[in-house]
Amino acid sequence: MATFSLQEQRVIIRFLHLRGATPIEIHRQLSETCGDGVKNVKYMRSRVRQFKEGRTSCDNEPKQSRPRPSRSGNMVERVEKVVLEDRQFLCENNLEVVSHAPYSPDLAPSDFWLFPKMKDTLRGRTFTSPTAIASAIFQWSKQTPTEAFAAAMESWR
Repeated sequence: MATFSLQEQRVIIRFLHLRGATPIEIHRQLSETCGDGVKNVKYMRSRVRQFKEGRTSCDNEPKQSRPRPSRSGNMVERVEKVVLEDRQFLCENNLEVVSHAPYSPDLAPSDFWLFPKMKDTLRGRTFTSPTAIASAIFQWSKQTPTEAFAAAMESWR
């Protein structure tokens, strides 16, 4: 049996498509000629669809690779400028960056105080609806003194 490269198979697919063959017929004819070295019917359908949409080239399209990092002097200067501006903004406004735990970057530091206290109060209770849960949480927040929240925030400084 003859063997054809992938490039040659694409040329044959295009030729048979132009002659009116369906993807299944193209696959059958190539399989009879080449045996196991033929792409599957799904591939034939994909190529025929591309040719129907106006593709004329049988060459392989170059794959998009990962963007290369820019290490040009201009880009390095731009990044340094942004970093310095952020630092200046934080200093000018007397703001401090509070670190997050590496295992839960989506939680605010206050959540590490808030959730355990809330869970202790609500533990063992059964709720019949989301509204009941929301109501219980609201009641807990009303009963918790403002000073407790302020002390928790102060401890993170």
